[in-house]
Amino acid sequence: MTTVDGRARRATAAALALLTAVLVGSAAGDEAEHRLDARLRLIERARREAVSAAAARGEAGRERVEALVARLGVGARREGVRPLVASPTRLPVLVSSVGDCRGLEATGFRLQAQVGSVCTGSVEPEGLAALAGGDGVRFEQSSTLLQA
Repeated sequence: MTTVDGRARRATAAALALLTAVLVGSAAGDEAEHRLDARLRLIERARREAVSAAAARGEAGRERVEALVARLGVGARREGVRPLVASPTRLPVLVSSVGDCRGLEATGFRLQAQVGSVCTGSVEPEGLAALAGGDGVRFEQSSTLLQA
């Protein structure tokens, strides 16, 4: 009986250690992630998952993120309308910040305009978390094309 009890204890200890590692890792990511809107949060989570899975297989996981971006319609545009961003892989975003948004360019954010505390610009999917964790960022949301 002691062999079975010992295995069960080791399995339980391993499961608790894994759960603790996951919770600690997600808590660090949640600090910036709570500043993302729902669509950007999905993209960031898919990006992290794709990077982990791709690293395990030795592949690039960007295609999965790009497919999700297309499905969510982030940065979608109509025919004949000037693109919101130069690159199809950059995501158009609105950022609410307490300071000047030019300081966020170090995170990979390309500033297009700023009115008061709201900035518009673009960021690569890989830069979502870095931008959300930038100094003074209160909220980051996906930008869409408004039509009259």
